[in-house]
Amino acid sequence: MSQRQITRVLAVIIAASSVLLCIIMAAFYAQRPDIATAATVFPAWVWVLLGVSLAGAAALCGAKRSALGVTGLWLFFLLLFAEEPRSLLRDWFSLTRQDRWAADQMVRVITFNCRGSAAALREVAVWRPDIVLVQEGLGREETQQVARLLCGTRAATLWNGDTAILARGALRPVPTPRLTGESVTHGQVRLPNGVWTDVVSLHLMPNLVRLDLWSTACWRAYAANRRARRDQLKSIVAHLRATVSADAPLIVGGDFNAPAGDSVFRLLTPWLHDTFATAGRGWGNTFHNDFPVIRIDQVWVSRHFRPLRVTAHPSRYSDHRFVICDLVVATRR
Repeated sequence: MSQRQITRVLAVIIAASSVLLCIIMAAFYAQRPDIATAATVFPAWVWVLLGVSLAGAAALCGAKRSALGVTGLWLFFLLLFAEEPRSLLRDWFSLTRQDRWAADQMVRVITFNCRGSAAALREVAVWRPDIVLVQEGLGREETQQVARLLCGTRAATLWNGDTAILARGALRPVPTPRLTGESVTHGQVRLPNGVWTDVVSLHLMPNLVRLDLWSTACWRAYAANRRARRDQLKSIVAHLRATVSADAPLIVGGDFNAPAGDSVFRLLTPWLHDTFATAGRGWGNTFHNDFPVIRIDQVWVSRHFRPLRVTAHPSRYSDHRFVICDLVVATRR
């Protein structure tokens, strides 16, 4: 076999490998099975970079047409499974005209894993939030002090150790089951239009950080980690089902420690929707603050709210970016 023939065979093998990888990843991201968590924990564009790199290698070996087709296949995969292109386009091509809403219809919610830093939490003061959902929070007294800075003299707080809720106006507690520990704070906030809404700040168990994808132990560990997080969210959802009417407005936000689109969110989708999926603008990933590649900090709302704009903003003091979610309240007294 000549050198030229060997190169052609190599090009076919590389191109075919890229196509096979695309098919496998499409199945993984479409279904999100637990066994594939080690792959889907990464943003979809990571696999696009790998697949297109393989296509480039095939092109260098002489299979330029095949490489072009494979690249097109990966771009289609990107549009299907990566949310970053959609949110960037939504930001770039949004209409300059802004809808006008009455002040009592608008609610600004911020969720922030502040990493136990008061300086980090104070960063959101300039955004004048109505509700702040806190994870990896401060002590009780320090939380109350920061709440007065963020929400003024009408500030109210609910504190549960790791999580907290800060609000501008009336706020009353809702007891949570002991099994949820400090991972959940549940309260009812009186919105500017007078409607009481249930609000939840949560912090689910951390994800794994392993890159040894050649090891079956790595894949099993990621699957077990997701199942444990799902069980944790199940207990929270069971609590909400027992305490919140299906017709009542509800806001759930925090550090889910799961990437956007993860199968654990199927527990929420019959009831709530991800605000960033419909109103996210720009680069929405929140972790790590310095190089955000994954959107684990999210705000979910019931049908009583219309998301207008959801953005992620860098922090000087936390390893997470904070999420600003502007909502229109569709429910009145």
